[in-house]
Amino acid sequence: MKDQYIIEVRDKDNNFDFKKWEKQEKEHPYLFSKPTFSIDELCYFMSFGEDRDTPSGPLELAEFMKGIGISYRMKTW
Repeated sequence: MKDQYIIEVRDKDNNFDFKKWEKQEKEHPYLFSKPTFSIDELCYFMSFGEDRDTPSGPLELAEFMKGIGISYRMKTW
């Protein structure tokens, strides 16, 4: 099974930010459409989601996700 990643919305102190979560959920519904994602799914969203046409790979993913205010991490349980 491939590694799976979960989406999180955290504040500057690294605590869950539920108000921002609701805002991000409306802005980026795909990222909140299921509980986990493969790295390929996240890269596809970064590259082609929301009318983008900017093919990108895993090396750019962290910067992209930070830019939209959403973090991701590997699911460990």
